[in-house]
Amino acid sequence: MKLQFAIQIADAVSCIHQNDIIHCDLHSDNILIHQNTIKLADFGLSRRLAEVSTQKDILGIVPYIDPQHFQEQTKNDTNGYHYKPSKKSDVYSVGVLLWEISSGQKPFKSYDKFYQKPKLIMEIINGKRESPIPNTPIDYINIYIKCWQNNSDDRPDMQKVFSDLKSIKLNTNETKAFELYKEAAEKGDIMAIKDLGNCYQNGIGIEKDETKAFELYKEAAEKGQIDAILNLGYYYQNGIGTKKNETKAFEIYKEVAEKGQIDAILNLGYCYRNGIGTEKDETKAFELYREVAEKGSTSATNNLGNCYENGIGTEKDENKAFELYKEAAEKGNIFALGNLGNCYFYGIGIVKDENKAFKLYKEAAEKGSSRCNTKSWKLLSKWNRN
Repeated sequence: MKLQFAIQIADAVSCIHQNDIIHCDLHSDNILIHQNTIKLADFGLSRRLAEVSTQKDILGIVPYIDPQHFQEQTKNDTNGYHYKPSKKSDVYSVGVLLWEISSGQKPFKSYDKFYQKPKLIMEIINGKRESPIPNTPIDYINIYIKCWQNNSDDRPDMQKVFSDLKSIKLNTNETKAFELYKEAAEKGDIMAIKDLGNCYQNGIGIEKDETKAFELYKEAAEKGQIDAILNLGYYYQNGIGTKKNETKAFEIYKEVAEKGQIDAILNLGYCYRNGIGTEKDETKAFELYREVAEKGSTSATNNLGNCYENGIGTEKDENKAFELYKEAAEKGNIFALGNLGNCYFYGIGIVKDENKAFKLYKEAAEKGSSRCNTKSWKLLSKWNRN
């Protein structure tokens, strides 16, 4: 999946370069992902090559900016001004993005304070770059290292980056797994048909193909495979690999929920709560969440807490909400950790305690919650200002 994202970014930037447009502000906050498809955003600094002029001010996020942008030109006609952006400026930014994809973290995140910006600029000028992440394919590392060369003439063009990324072979084990699932699926193995759909859904051992994944889930679902039926409902609900059909999704969730499948009951509750494929019925949603919470689902316990906090399908009870969030959080539910943090931050069902809120946000962020990561940094910034 990471490689597919890298390929999509390179393809998108290559496309605008072929039209003689440079983005000038590529960084991860300008990369949007919708249904696992990459979209470039924020073309506010973008220019056609013929319109590009030298720039005196440094605009953008420092770790992604071409180092040449920080150095004054020596040519007489531009003396005193900074580097003139080019396609190779975008190539440098893409190199940093490729490293970020492999690492799962922002570049130079230890330089997050404003006063550290001049120091980081000087270190980048002097060749400082992030270190490759262990177990990253060497071919991938070589591509982004070439992209972030200090001399722009030493960097490849985006078409070359795109071509090299596409040539990286898929993980041998994933390819073998795909082949084995395919072989078993062709013999009618229901689980293998479902697993083959998962390979197409996530690009495991094969290029991602959501339409093919839908067809395989549908085939396995028609043979009674519960997980495939549930996946089929999700695809109908969100219009993945097929035309969106919320009514059909609701019917599928209802069918599987009647067989006691916990995730299906949760999804059915979500449909009732939000009126997806059926009339909105918050009381029914509350009852379904309670039913699954009693079976040990931390997601349902968290959802039930939200119902009590906001009076959805039941009377509002912030104390009960706090207890449920706490119960789910203690069992490791990331969303519950964040909600428990909110309780301490806003004083919901408990005495307000920003220190406790920060610890919970931080714990949730370390487990992968980007929303809580933002909240923890905002709290930290607030304390620093005070």
